[in-house]
Amino acid sequence: MPSVAELAEAEAELFPGRRLIEIREKNFNYWADAESAVALQHLQVKATAQGFKLQVCSAYRSVERQYQIFKDKFTGKRQVLDATEQPVDISRLSASEKIKAITYFSALPGLSRHHMGTDFDVYAANLLPEGQMLQLTCREYAPDAYFYSLGQFLQVQAPSCGFVQPFCMATWHGGREPWHLSYSQRARQLLSGFSFEALLKLYALFDDDFMPALIGFAKQHYRNLLCMN
Repeated sequence: MPSVAELAEAEAELFPGRRLIEIREKNFNYWADAESAVALQHLQVKATAQGFKLQVCSAYRSVERQYQIFKDKFTGKRQVLDATEQPVDISRLSASEKIKAITYFSALPGLSRHHMGTDFDVYAANLLPEGQMLQLTCREYAPDAYFYSLGQFLQVQAPSCGFVQPFCMATWHGGREPWHLSYSQRARQLLSGFSFEALLKLYALFDDDFMPALIGFAKQHYRNLLCMN
């Protein structure tokens, strides 16, 4: 595993101009892009006015963290979900097939929009039933589910604060994520500076057996995985 300093330097080159600040909330502290955090606060005010206690459960995520998530899924330590949000056995798949299955609902390290700090996974704390763990699945947003009204609110009000739902767009070829918001203006700025060469420099720091397959898949699909299409 590369050092923290090596990873930080390589990660900074992925999205030049990124500026992260720490946000302290009552139940959850996180890092985020400064402009995006302000926009989210405006959306939270609107949410409060309509009866939603809108909270963040994930914002900026480091490459190191995303790499561990990916590796755990690749090696079977974490579940991989299929298009129906059911666990899928990937043990007999080739390396490329495993990566394809993982990326239906999960980002590759270096290709997560959460690395920019402009993207947030959100939920309504007051709608989550007592004792129910947050799942981040589309089942929670079905017409008879507890987050259905939140989903309707986000569709209407998130754009008014500058947010899009990148994993609900027609151009996205993976699983829907109605809980994932991206501050569009700032995300576009940061993505404009992204280069595949910087990603290759990052991947060169790792020596896992799956790296050749990971690089090949990323080269072919990185624009779609970052919702740049």
